[in-house]
Amino acid sequence: MKTCKNCGKLLEKINKHSFCIECRTFTCISCGKVFIVNKSQHAKHAKYCSKECLYKTREYEHTCKKCNKTFLSKSSTAEYCNYCKTITCSVCGKLVKVTHYELGTRKFCSKKCHDYDQLNHKWSEVELSFIANNYPYKISLKELSEKFDSSISSIRRVIVKLNLPKCPVELRSQRQSNSSQIWTKEKIVKTIQFLYESGVNLNSSNIQKNYGSLLNSAYSRFGNWQQAIEASGYNYNSINLHSSRKTWSYDDIILKIKELYQAGENLMASAVRDNNADLFNAARRNIELGTWELAINAAGLNYNIICGEKWGNRYQSINGIFYDSIIEGRVADRLYQLKEDNIISEFESHVKICNKRRWTCDFVITINKSQKLWLEVDGLEESRKDGVYGPTHEKIQYYIKNKYNYKIITRIEQVDEILFLD
Repeated sequence: MKTCKNCGKLLEKINKHSFCIECRTFTCISCGKVFIVNKSQHAKHAKYCSKECLYKTREYEHTCKKCNKTFLSKSSTAEYCNYCKTITCSVCGKLVKVTHYELGTRKFCSKKCHDYDQLNHKWSEVELSFIANNYPYKISLKELSEKFDSSISSIRRVIVKLNLPKCPVELRSQRQSNSSQIWTKEKIVKTIQFLYESGVNLNSSNIQKNYGSLLNSAYSRFGNWQQAIEASGYNYNSINLHSSRKTWSYDDIILKIKELYQAGENLMASAVRDNNADLFNAARRNIELGTWELAINAAGLNYNIICGEKWGNRYQSINGIFYDSIIEGRVADRLYQLKEDNIISEFESHVKICNKRRWTCDFVITINKSQKLWLEVDGLEESRKDGVYGPTHEKIQYYIKNKYNYKIITRIEQVDEILFLD
């Protein structure tokens, strides 16, 4: 017969344990609950009914590294007391507990406050003076963003407001280049001759794209690319440096801008520079225009609505709500008018999409009782940290997967186009 290993009591044949039920019954020293141990190996030293009760009574004494006060913690490796691990959000003032790894680096309670600070950061006179005195020749955009713990896009906005000069191509290439080779005149000439004999197109745009350090050094040593070509023994005019360049007249530029606008293309300077570089450069070279902004205005379009002030400028809509971008606020104004005209039933702004993520939709429009439209205003576009709102974006994937009726707009006029209005 099988007997209990603790008290010697006979056990039932069907009993799979080595101890009787009395020897496996204990009272939790933490909460006082009576419990039965099912594992035989725990029957001799069971004290707690659960891990929660075990952790409630387990405390270690530590000395805080920051304030030198003694404190108790359930962790055996704690280094800071709760008071020293609490920071104040620099945006909303909320107190938040952080890990010791985040002390000295974390400034915000949430990503929402972090993003708000990036767009609405109040720069002190000392910070602005430092940027004005050091950019671009003494410090780069990346170094400024690291110094002030800010995004590169927010630093760019400060540079524009301070009207600072752009970083020269030579300096930017020098910073980005990992090589430290010294380009002498002789080395530049030999390299140009080697590229010519290898059949490489010596067009300055091709050289800048594929051999940036060579072009920058040629400008530095010879003054310009033409003199470097002639010093290499070639006739500059015989080399077809502008074979792919179209001759743009003033009317051609204006007509092309209007065509792109009618096609719904993004007319922000950064987008046009990437997708229609010849048009962008032609507008800047044109004597009557000179800048992309003047070209947009000359085409009869509003530069501020299409290209500028899309983000980072607070805007109060008709219904009194403040928005962090002008385009978003103007969309709210339009929706408010449509609601007043009984064209749509209702609309809400910044609606939470799901509980698992912090995503919010800019506007949810109730067209009728059974039809809703989720509207995203993509004012940031390619400046967005997590990418443009394209089909591969996580939020858009969520819309598609859950069969949401959604639309993405980059211009205010698209609100009417989506709702089939004139």
